[in-house]
Amino acid sequence: MNEIEKRLIFDNILKRKLHILSLLIDSNEPISVFDLQKNYDVSIKTLQQDFLSIENALSSTVELTKSSNWSIRKIASPKAIQTYMYDLIQHNPIFILVDSLYEGKKEKVATFAENHFISQSALRKHIDLLKDVLADYHLTLNTNPFELIGNEIDIRHFFFHYFNNNHRNWMNTFTDADFKLIDNFLNYIRDNYKQILTIDYYRFAQLIKISRNRIAQNNQVSFDSSLISTYSTHAGFKSIHSAIDWVSRNDTLYTDLSDSEIIYLYIIAINSVVYGKDSFYILDDLLPMLKTFNTIVDNFFKDLHYNFSANVELNLILKSYLSNLDMLSKFSPLFQTEQQDLKNIAIHEYPKTYENWLYYLEKYSDFHFKQDIATSLTLLTETNLKRDHIILFAISSTPIISEYLKNIAASVAPKEVQIHFIINQPVTENLIRFLHIDIVVANFAIPEDLSNIKSIQISSIPGEMEWMNLAKELRRYLS
Repeated sequence: MNEIEKRLIFDNILKRKLHILSLLIDSNEPISVFDLQKNYDVSIKTLQQDFLSIENALSSTVELTKSSNWSIRKIASPKAIQTYMYDLIQHNPIFILVDSLYEGKKEKVATFAENHFISQSALRKHIDLLKDVLADYHLTLNTNPFELIGNEIDIRHFFFHYFNNNHRNWMNTFTDADFKLIDNFLNYIRDNYKQILTIDYYRFAQLIKISRNRIAQNNQVSFDSSLISTYSTHAGFKSIHSAIDWVSRNDTLYTDLSDSEIIYLYIIAINSVVYGKDSFYILDDLLPMLKTFNTIVDNFFKDLHYNFSANVELNLILKSYLSNLDMLSKFSPLFQTEQQDLKNIAIHEYPKTYENWLYYLEKYSDFHFKQDIATSLTLLTETNLKRDHIILFAISSTPIISEYLKNIAASVAPKEVQIHFIINQPVTENLIRFLHIDIVVANFAIPEDLSNIKSIQISSIPGEMEWMNLAKELRRYLS
């Protein structure tokens, strides 16, 4: 489920059950009724009934332990759990209503309530939830008939976030013709222009599908003339204009497309950019804007003592992201927003990086959604940063068990660090200095007088929980 779906659930019982199912998908550890009771103002017996209901529906996927500490855990692929979640919400009237809005149906409250066997008073409670969500997108909802009111670009933004993140398998509704259009569009630009952005294909495809649906309903974007005059001179706009002229020979929907709609295609391509090594993430048209963000990015590097020469590409990625985002924000500040789940990851997994980015954004920028942008910058930084940290795993064991422990240790270590192993050998000061070790993890006692390193002692044969805790401790230390 995505964030919007969670917010649109009115029934507390259903909301609680969906939360339990989400926990089962995300964890291999047992979930206890006593742990859950801390989050819900319900009795243990009520939670036990929830567990029984889930076991009854997913007997081959989950295992229920009815001991003094009732718990439930996943024992098979989470696919069946996801399907069950979709089944639970597919008849929810508010989801049916949003789908109806997307399809362009204009039903009145009384007609909708009658067609879907719900009282008008109950329906209005669901509608109130939807209105709260829509307010975040600067949209309102007319109810007689149902219709979204607001800027067209914001309406498309809402539908993208609503359908995103595998919303009831929306991607399964894409046809071969949908993907052929995207392929033809991208292939034309690739064949006729030397530079093409590295974009998230499926994100771009979703945005294209939504825009085509809205155009087919005569709902088109309309941008200020100053924006059109500024960005219609860009080479990126001209390449997309040429691609549209070529695609429109076989697609009448794109015949005589307005400049605003072509600019929309231009900006959603930029909104779909993949920022990473060996990616093409900024167009020549926007290169002059990079200097605008020298202060914020370079000061971030200096104050956190990042190596400039080792992280030249990261520096460019961050400035490119901010330059692209600055352009997108001129059309709608909603391009700055990020999912709450990603905010939680940034805040809890990389607190130091997140707090520093937030500080610099507040000091040097006029972006509106600074916490959201700090989230994106944090994840970009942590993903692309070249670190100098080196971990030494010192293992004492038999040959068979030592290989087993090496494989697990390599899997739990952060991917952005270097790893060395020593097997059945002592950890010495000379070894630490020779290999430039920062952290030693050993399953035996190591000298306490080793200088300038962090040492972590683990069990001779750690269990699953201990490995998980080690991964978290390493991540915290490196953040």
